[in-house]
Amino acid sequence: MKNIIFILMALLMVSCETLTGQLTVSNDLKFKDGTTVSTGTYNATVKAKRRSLTLGLPSEVSVKFKIPKGTDLPSRNGNISLSSGDLKQPYDIQGRIKTTTTNSDSRRDYESCTYQRPYTVCHTDQNGRRTCYTRYQTIHGYRDVQYRIRTDHKYLSVTLLTPGTNVSNGQFEGEDVSRYRIYEWTSTCR
Repeated sequence: MKNIIFILMALLMVSCETLTGQLTVSNDLKFKDGTTVSTGTYNATVKAKRRSLTLGLPSEVSVKFKIPKGTDLPSRNGNISLSSGDLKQPYDIQGRIKTTTTNSDSRRDYESCTYQRPYTVCHTDQNGRRTCYTRYQTIHGYRDVQYRIRTDHKYLSVTLLTPGTNVSNGQFEGEDVSRYRIYEWTSTCR
C-alpha cells in the first residue's frame, strides 16, 4: 500500500487530488507500521499532498506514506520502479501512470466576476488636520468569456512485488478525471 501511495503522491504532487480505484491483494500485505491488509479486493482511494500520500480503504484503514527526498516520479506519464530499500517497506513496486488530455470546442458564456473599485476616505483630526487614504470596495459584476474545457484523465496501475522478484502481492488500479476551464478571452468585469 505504501508503494501505491508513493506513486499516487507523485501524480498529484502539486495539488491535493484523490485517485479512486481498487486494490486487489493476492497475498496478505504487512507494512512497517503494523498495518495488515488481507487477501481480497477493496475499493480504495489515494489522497496526495506535496510530500505524502494516504491510502484509504472502506474498513477505515488508512496508511500514510512520505515521499523520499530526491525521488522524482512521473506526474503525468511514465513508468515507476522503486525498491523496498528506497521505500523502507517490505515491497518493491512497479507501475505506470498514463494521462490523456482532451480539449472541448471553444465556448462563449457570460459569468459573474468581482473587481476592486478605489474610493477616498478623509478625516479631520481635533487639530484641524485633514488626512485622506484610499480604500477599496468589492464590486460584483459580469463579464463575457470564451474558453475551452480541458479534461485530464489520469490512470495509475501499481504492483507490489516481493523484493527482488516478479512475485505480485497486490495491485492498485485507479483513476482521476479533472476538468477545468482554459480561458481564451475575457471582457472587462462590469
